[in-house]
Amino acid sequence: MASANSNQARVTRSPNGCDGKPVLVALTKAERKQLEDLAVADNKSLSAKSRELMLDGGLMDGATATP
Repeated sequence: MASANSNQARVTRSPNGCDGKPVLVALTKAERKQLEDLAVADNKSLSAKSRELMLDGGLMDGATATP
């Protein structure tokens, strides 16, 4: 017997096109506090603010990693 939720679409808060694979980022206590303050000021989650900062920082503008 199928569960009651089997016909419902999966609920996600990720933007369209995200494949759902998380990225782990290690932050110092000071960096995390700064991120938390920025997220609160913009009324965003830590995840949403982190993503915004990475995208605004040029991560997706064809930047290449340096060895």
